[in-house]
This record gives sequence, structure tokens and C-alpha cells, in this order.
Amino acid sequence: MMKNSIVLYSFLVINFLIASCSIKQDERNVAAINWGSRTIELSDSLTEGRSYLPVFRQLYLQEDKLNHPLNITISIRNPSKSDSIFLNKIYYLNKEGQLIRSYLNKTVFLKPLETIDFGVSDNSPKLGTGASFVFNWSVRNPINQPHIEAVKIMTAGQQGISFTSKAIITN
Repeated sequence: MMKNSIVLYSFLVINFLIASCSIKQDERNVAAINWGSRTIELSDSLTEGRSYLPVFRQLYLQEDKLNHPLNITISIRNPSKSDSIFLNKIYYLNKEGQLIRSYLNKTVFLKPLETIDFGVSDNSPKLGTGASFVFNWSVRNPINQPHIEAVKIMTAGQQGISFTSKAIITN
């Protein structure tokens, strides 16, 4: 029993150390999604929508000291069991609302009940607490909107925090 506990503890510590390393993975994570195999031409019979997702790229942990970057995972889920969701554009914006990066050149689809996720690793202080994503999407049935969330984590020494934010539908 003791040996199993030591092995489990060692495994958890190693995974924590690997996860807490700040390796720039943004391009690799996004490139890992085969966007090309997901492209599609859309018909005119679709309903278009837009979602806004705050991502809180950095946090204040002491008064007026913004120096604690967060690692972010974006999750885009299709909750429909019968219809695809079509992502037309994904924009990453800084705290002033200026474009940092555009993620799609062509419309891509998510199959029913499918999830796509990717990591964001830009630690630039210009992003600040107000960094966000805007998603332009289309659906056949307006009730089948994408479910979009961000999971944010930060570790320092042996402590860490994590929290989520959900996208809201906007115009």
C-alpha cells in the first residue's frame, strides 16, 4: 500500500512539474487541430451568431501589480446530437479590443457532440486582464449554439489557482 502511494505521489508531482512549465505551445496546440480537413462551404439557410469570451490573460495578486500570467485552454463544444456547428472566424483581442491573432481563414465545422480545444500561451503584458476571444459561428437550428469556455490556471511554487469563464452571445 505504501509503495503504491509513493508511486502515485511521484506520478502526480512529475505531472504537476511538467504542466507548470511555461513552454510556448500556442502554435503547436492550434496546429494540432487539422483545420484543413474541417473546411466547408456554407449555404444561405444558416443562422449566424457571435460569442464573446473573456479570458483574463493576467491577474492582479497585489495592488496594481499585474505580473501573474495565466495559461488558458479554450474549449468549443457542439452540444447538438444531430447538427454540426460552423465556426467562421475566431479573433483573439487584447484589453483595448485590438486584434492579436485571427485563428481561421476558412469556415470549419464541429460534428455533433464534438469538442475542439486549444491552448493560448502568449504572456505579453499588453494583453492584460481584459484579453478576450470573439467567435463568429453559424448553425442550422438557432437553439443549437456552441458552448464555449476558457479554463485558466496559474501555478507558483506549490500553490495554484484555476477558474473558468463562459462565452456570452453578443451582436
